[in-house]
Amino acid sequence: MSRREVIGRLWNWLGSKMLTVILLITLSGTLLLSLVIPQAPVLTSDDAAFSRWLAEMRPTLGKWATPMSEIGLFTLRVSLWMRLLLGLLTLSTITRATMLIEQWSRLPSRRRWLQCLGCVGGLLIVIGWSAQTLRGWAEPGLIAWPDETIGIPRRGFTLPPLGESLPFLGKPYGIFLISEGDESMALEVRAENHTQRPLAILTSPQSAPQESLRIALTPQKPDAYFALPEKELGFRLSLQPETQEVQIQVYRIASGELVKEAFMQGSSSISAANLQIYLEDLPHLYFKVVYNPGAPLIALGLLLFGAGCVTGSSTQENLKRRIPISKDKKE
Repeated sequence: MSRREVIGRLWNWLGSKMLTVILLITLSGTLLLSLVIPQAPVLTSDDAAFSRWLAEMRPTLGKWATPMSEIGLFTLRVSLWMRLLLGLLTLSTITRATMLIEQWSRLPSRRRWLQCLGCVGGLLIVIGWSAQTLRGWAEPGLIAWPDETIGIPRRGFTLPPLGESLPFLGKPYGIFLISEGDESMALEVRAENHTQRPLAILTSPQSAPQESLRIALTPQKPDAYFALPEKELGFRLSLQPETQEVQIQVYRIASGELVKEAFMQGSSSISAANLQIYLEDLPHLYFKVVYNPGAPLIALGLLLFGAGCVTGSSTQENLKRRIPISKDKKE
């Protein structure tokens, strides 16, 4: 096969409907996977941060965590195969644009503008995915308490109260709120002595004492700790994913002696060491925030690319006029 024939076949394939369909299915499937599969908030190049995040995901993903990580399913937007796919889309768009320019005057008006829309769509997909890669981020494992704002200090903004349901779109532009399931539990903790006097609660030696404490237990962070320094007692709450119960352990801080152990589901109270500890089940929303400024461009681009390149008439004949493939003609 001559060099001209090889180039002609490659040119025809880059502008073919078959490649367009493959690109549409693969890109759309990747978008859906990125919504279903947890995406790491950090790059794999940051070994320490990525390892911590992966360790938090292991209770949920189990034995699948390692193989999914190795093939890049947790970093879809920046994976090597995704970049190769976008490179192929760019070549296909350039091929179609070149053909369209040279065949413009000979194409029917409808076919001409459909092919034009397809080229614009391909360009929008590349621009949108680039914006997502360069500027996008995700913040998983957030809890929205009733009527409280949600601060994300590391990202530099605050979300307004979300109410009782989780909207998909948030503010500012490019913010998407995605539920992370119903396997979490939120509790408000209070403690009183035998005279019903509230006791101060600490979550760490450096924290400020408070009379009530809100705690969120999730599959990624199933344990929480607090202490009653006045009584020298420590507490451990542990979410049991199989039964959706909370295991409560009360122990003496100085010796580590276990004073009491109990299980609860929903609001409850327990007595231990002449104290009463109240745990109230709180309504909450467990979700992740995704910032993707390129999402609208990608969605519009996929629509235009599909409408222009698939519903438009076949480009194969036009491409063959551009670079003829002749077995009889010798170089």
